[in-house]
Amino acid sequence: MWLSGRALELCGELPEKAEGGEIIRDSDGKPTGVFLDNAQLLVPRPDWSESQMREFFERGTKDLLKWGVTAVHDAMSRDSAVKFYQKMADEGILPLRMHLMGYMDVGYWNGTEAFHHYGVHRRLNLRSIKMVADGAIGSWGAAMYEPYSDNPSTSGFFVVSEQDLKDYIPRYLKDRWQVNVHCIGDRANGEVLDIFENALKGRDIQALRPRIEHAQILRPQDIGRMASLGLIASVQPKHATSDMVCYHDFGSWTPTDTIHFEVYADARLGDRVKSSYAYQSFLRAGGRITLGSDMPVESGNPLVTFHAAVTRVDANGDSPQGPGGWYPEEKLTRMQSLKGNKMPVHIALILKTPTGMTIDAAYASFSEHEVGSLEAGKRADFVVLDRDIMSVDGQEILKTKVLATVVDGVIQFGSF
Repeated sequence: MWLSGRALELCGELPEKAEGGEIIRDSDGKPTGVFLDNAQLLVPRPDWSESQMREFFERGTKDLLKWGVTAVHDAMSRDSAVKFYQKMADEGILPLRMHLMGYMDVGYWNGTEAFHHYGVHRRLNLRSIKMVADGAIGSWGAAMYEPYSDNPSTSGFFVVSEQDLKDYIPRYLKDRWQVNVHCIGDRANGEVLDIFENALKGRDIQALRPRIEHAQILRPQDIGRMASLGLIASVQPKHATSDMVCYHDFGSWTPTDTIHFEVYADARLGDRVKSSYAYQSFLRAGGRITLGSDMPVESGNPLVTFHAAVTRVDANGDSPQGPGGWYPEEKLTRMQSLKGNKMPVHIALILKTPTGMTIDAAYASFSEHEVGSLEAGKRADFVVLDRDIMSVDGQEILKTKVLATVVDGVIQFGSF
């Protein structure tokens, strides 16, 4: 979070340190206005009014339907948001499916109890809990076993205490919640896998379906371990093509400077990058993945996700390793990315995002018997595209237009 000078004044006196976060300070020790991870909780913010929430809801769902999205997994639903979505569902104005993950900044979830098929159209669901283990690679906040290659002074940090993770994950599983944990760094992934390995003993993995959100940087042995434990790797292919390059010397960059680009993830991770963004490796190990966008961090357009997954190049068709893609051995095939389609793709495609595509995304939300493939007896959720994304040139994927988006057999966008 970046604050203006005036907003920084309104924060009042700040602590020297923020547990699970960082207040960036200048050479004199004064806050610069940049707050990382849990430090953002120190910034006072007014609650959103219902009119503001309605405005964003209407604009957001309109964009999603335009992009061909039929279902959303909301990965950070505070209880106020859960109640708002329930109101929209009660009014019959929820135009797509929503799978909510209850989220608390601090402590154990004490909000709305789990529910399924809520509302006039039975499209709203709450059966998951989101926890955030560590920060992000961009701020050197992802928890690593060893220091960052381009910043040896830090190995990142946990956003919640490791003790809370050890206490809450087994408790949530016992209470029959699907537990979805944000893990980016290899240490965060490794230690959360340790917790799940113990907590899942004697439990039905099919009934719980826990997920690792991002599963971005792992030790090679942990890729296989995640697969053997049956955890779902909920990954965002656009992160790979965003993280492969970045601004040069971002810390000192100002708007008047010329922008230079450099290889980013390679410089930050060194050899560890070879087992990062490792989508094909998950599948080779026998794991299950679901693809998503991480909207609004990246575009919510599923075609952007699909393009990144199958090409690992940017919008111009290039990467630090050339037009063949960045670490091309980790590219997914088009069918792997779109797994679950059972109709000719030039007629209709199910694109179920922002957390993934078709049947594996449906499995990750306990809805594979209702959606995720076009079959008799399932809900008629599908989109119609203007070209066959399974055969066109990779860069043509980004030019694809959504002609119509259909939810429950009703056209919610466009026509065909």
